Parts: sequence; structure tokens; C-alpha cells
Amino acid sequence: MDQMLLKCEQPEAVLALLVTHRGVFFVHNLVTAIQVLASLDEVKDPIALNRLLRDPRYDLLLRDLVRFVPKLDFQAMTHIVHCLQQLDHKCPKRVLPRFAGSEPGFRGFGW
Repeated sequence: MDQMLLKCEQPEAVLALLVTHRGVFFVHNLVTAIQVLASLDEVKDPIALNRLLRDPRYDLLLRDLVRFVPKLDFQAMTHIVHCLQQLDHKCPKRVLPRFAGSEPGFRGFGW
């Protein structure tokens, strides 16, 4: 699944995979999906980025990531936070406590 995500060149392709393969995604695939989205050139355009952040499939990805926070290691969590910063995503208040409470390294982290 990671290979399919890494081949995506547009946010639409990543989001489509999220929907069509939702039942077979592992947690690390979700992390890869957010990393791919953050690295795509298309999201450098403010209009395209705004479209991505408002897409219900993107929201679905975020909800899945938050749901699996207890299964994530510190490295995966830092990847997610870094990607959200790259995407200029303002973290919802419900997300940060999940990260902060799940891993000792995140307690006291300057959000």
C-alpha cells in the first residue's frame, strides 16, 4: 500500500486511495499518506492547499490518525506533526491532547 501512495503525484490520487482502500490500510500507511500529501508540489499553491484542507477525505485521514494515536510510536507522531505544519494545518484542540498524553516525549512539547 505504501508503494501505491508513494507513486501518487497529486493530492486527488492520495485521497482516492484513502477511500478505495480504507479497509486494508495499516497505521503506517496512514502516516505515509499524510507525508505524501505534505510533500506534493501541488499543495504549495494556496488555492490547492485550501481545497485539500477542506476535502472530507482529508478530514477522514485526520480522524483515522487521531483514532490510532495509541498505536503510534514517537517517530510516527513527529512525522504527523511535521506534515501538519508543512500543510499549514491548524491542529484541532482535540488532536493535541491525544498526542501529548500518549508519549512521554510529547509532554511539555511547545505547541
